[in-house]
Amino acid sequence: MKPSLIVLAGLAMFAAAACGSADDAGTPLDPVDPEPTDAPSDSTGSPADTTDTSDAADPFGDTTWRLAAGDVDGDALVLLDANPVTLSVDPDGGIGGTAACNNYGGPFMATLDTSSDTGGDTGDMFSLTFGALFRTEMACFPDEVNQLESAYLAALGRVTTAQRAGDALTLSGDGIRLDFAAEAVEPAASLTGTVWLLDSVISGDSASSSVSSTVSPSNTEATLSVGDDGEVSGSTGCNRFNGTISIIDDRFEPAALATTRMACDPALMEQEQAVMAVLGGGPRWSIDGQTLTLQLDDGTGLVYRAAV
Repeated sequence: MKPSLIVLAGLAMFAAAACGSADDAGTPLDPVDPEPTDAPSDSTGSPADTTDTSDAADPFGDTTWRLAAGDVDGDALVLLDANPVTLSVDPDGGIGGTAACNNYGGPFMATLDTSSDTGGDTGDMFSLTFGALFRTEMACFPDEVNQLESAYLAALGRVTTAQRAGDALTLSGDGIRLDFAAEAVEPAASLTGTVWLLDSVISGDSASSSVSSTVSPSNTEATLSVGDDGEVSGSTGCNRFNGTISIIDDRFEPAALATTRMACDPALMEQEQAVMAVLGGGPRWSIDGQTLTLQLDDGTGLVYRAAV
């Protein structure tokens, strides 16, 4: 499965270079000296810089936020318990999460609004702009999932402010309001003794479309189980497999696994090839909460989630 990155319409890149203007002849206008203001000053008497570039200018922190309510132009978003909408900061400093079905991500710019009379119980106010976002491309079912995803991603493009107070985060803009609640930190699942469900296939460095039971005509989920003795078993979503893999530190040693030989539709056969190539190819493994990632040195990998 190859990932497809879609630039969402309506999400402009940051317009730092577009803050000037020109006269009718196309010549840049002469700068105008600012009028005196009552802005706070530093020790030299110059106006103080109110742009906060510290960690406090990050409205998200290291929390994973889950959408609890949303309103777009007076219409409430219909949230689905089985298809959560999440948002968090990724290791590269951008935002990312799940948009009810597909994964999404991209850059953002936030500054702490020191001119607002906020803080305390009301939390801190931030100016916030999202850059061009990408998302994976997967057909999602039922249609209510697609509707929620489209409305949420479009709303992000209209966000101009963020307000964070404890475990509550609100993103707002003209005609939109998105209320998030902090997700509880999940304890790390164990590699062994856990039934893992395949969530996505990674092609190179980007997560491709999710591969849950919706793609399987037989409604069989792709699974992985690892025993204390290194015995592995599960399903590719089409055929079942088993074998023994030596696990040394953070790596599965390369191994040949036995599989059944049932023919499946082309999409599932492609998924099966990816699963078997990664499992047998000596991937590194890591666990973050309830998520297991297996990844080869070329970036190809699998992402599993612990079964509830």
